[in-house]
Amino acid sequence: MTTQHTPTPWRHDPNTRSHVVGANGRSVASFGGYANTVSPDNGVGEDQANADFSIQAVNSHDALLVALREVHLAIIKEGLLENDMAHHDRCLEWRILKQKIINAIKLAKEGAA
Repeated sequence: MTTQHTPTPWRHDPNTRSHVVGANGRSVASFGGYANTVSPDNGVGEDQANADFSIQAVNSHDALLVALREVHLAIIKEGLLENDMAHHDRCLEWRILKQKIINAIKLAKEGAA
């Protein structure tokens, strides 16, 4: 059995913008906790921006993955990869796009190595 991630949507903890909680209210992540003496706000703004980015990435993940899969299927269905010499350049562009989509789907499913 695979362990599941904390239910989405994720959001900011009501008490601090640098903490992230899941739909069930369980703490997911806390950004910061180090002294950033270079920044005038000691890194608080960066911590909050990292929390924002994490929430955006997690909450958009499933919808983006579905959209990429649908575009991938549409490319195949519409025959945009046909190797017709009159449309060779266009086909090559679609093949490159298809590979980018496949790579993005793989990364979304497997995560960073």
